[in-house]
Amino acid sequence: MRSLTNEIILVGVFSESFIFSHETAGEKFYTAILNVERTSGTVDKIPVIAPEHLVKHLKPNTPVKISGQIRTHISKRENGSLKLNVFAFANEMDFLNEDSWGYKNGVVLFGNVKGIPQFRTTKSGRDIASFSILVKRKFGKVDSIPVIVWGRNARYAVGLEPGMEISVIGRLQSRHYVKFNEENNPENEVVYEVSVAKMMMGVPNENSKA
Repeated sequence: MRSLTNEIILVGVFSESFIFSHETAGEKFYTAILNVERTSGTVDKIPVIAPEHLVKHLKPNTPVKISGQIRTHISKRENGSLKLNVFAFANEMDFLNEDSWGYKNGVVLFGNVKGIPQFRTTKSGRDIASFSILVKRKFGKVDSIPVIVWGRNARYAVGLEPGMEISVIGRLQSRHYVKFNEENNPENEVVYEVSVAKMMMGVPNENSKA
C-alpha cells in the first residue's frame, strides 16, 4: 500500500543538465530544474533532486514523469538570513513518449499545522490563507512545507490551530516576486508552495491521488 503522508507526481521537461548536489552513504545525488506546464500555459520551475542511477542517462529536453516526495531544508544566505529550500525528491523517473505526454502536477500531504495561518483578501477580492504543514519522514526528520488555500478553504483555515492533523491535495508551484533588501535594492525571489485544491482534517483516504 502506498504512503499518503507525502507524495508528489510531476510530468515535465528538464531544460538543463543535472549538476552534483551532495553524497550520502556513498550514493551521489544530482539536481536540476523541471519545467512543468500548467493547463493555463504558465510554467512552474520545480527544483528536483534525484539519485545518480535515475539521471545518469537523462538528456536535456526529454519529457519525464517523476514520482517522489516534497522535501525541505534550511540554508543561510550571504547576509546571514535563513532561507527555506523546497524541492521534489525523485524516487522513480520514467521517460515519456509523445503519446503519454501531458500535464501532471499532483501532491498529497498529511501532517500537522505549523503556526497560525495568515489570512488576507487579494485586490481582486479573493480570500487566501497561507501556513505550513509539518510532515514526518524516516529517521525522525520533518519537512516544513508551505501551502496556500483559497476561497472557502482559506476562510476555514482561519480556525486551524498549531498541531492539528490535516491532509491536503494540490500541486507544487513556483511563484516569483520582488523584495527589497537592507539597502532598499530590489531582489528577485522565488518561493515554492503547495496550492491546495482540497483540504480535510485527519488522514487522507485511499482514493486520494497525487
